[in-house]
Amino acid sequence: MLGQLKVKLFVVVSSWALLAFVAWHYESTCGVFFSAACASEYWSAIRWIVLLKWVAPYQTLLGGLAALAAGTFVLLAARATAAEAERTDNANRRRTAVVACSIVSDEFRDAAQPITNFADSAFRKPVVFPQTPSYLHVLHDIDPFLGSVVSAQKRNVEEYILATTYSHEARTRAIASCHIINHLLHLVAERLDSRGNFNLGRGTPLPSGHLDWVLRRIPCDPKSMVGLYALFDWEK
Repeated sequence: MLGQLKVKLFVVVSSWALLAFVAWHYESTCGVFFSAACASEYWSAIRWIVLLKWVAPYQTLLGGLAALAAGTFVLLAARATAAEAERTDNANRRRTAVVACSIVSDEFRDAAQPITNFADSAFRKPVVFPQTPSYLHVLHDIDPFLGSVVSAQKRNVEEYILATTYSHEARTRAIASCHIINHLLHLVAERLDSRGNFNLGRGTPLPSGHLDWVLRRIPCDPKSMVGLYALFDWEK
């Protein structure tokens, strides 16, 4: 942008200088261009320019131009500073979003292990989401729908863990929720835009990848996971 501005400024100044020279010569009575009779007038004009004798009659105009140039410089500097600040802010937001997705997805992955490995009678009710509550607001900033989905599934898993009675269906859904959210957050982290945002549920469904195989091993029919099934393209 600055390079293009310099080229345009050079063209404008050069065009003005040429027109000024032609106009001056038109008013002069010394004769044709570059004749011997005009040489002394050329030299006088050069001295007039080099010695800045032209400043006095045009000082008001030059002061206005200087003020305009200063204002333009301040405006461009302010825009550049604002753009750099925005880039820095966006980079920080995206970095925070990646960290939040990573931590919460890992806690959902880890939550599936005790539910899977212990029988209901031996279940020890671990605290499975120690850090997730601190990062839910970041997930809401990424996309409000994403934050709502993760919050709802966290609540479902905790309700199963804290329940006094258990059912095979509830256990299956709790394990499936853990795997789905883990997979979901990994995909979101990979697809964040420059501001750390992602439009979940209002764009192209995410690829299910190995998730279909994981759920069927539990076993859990992906279509039974209402509210989560539509987020994925189960053909990819």
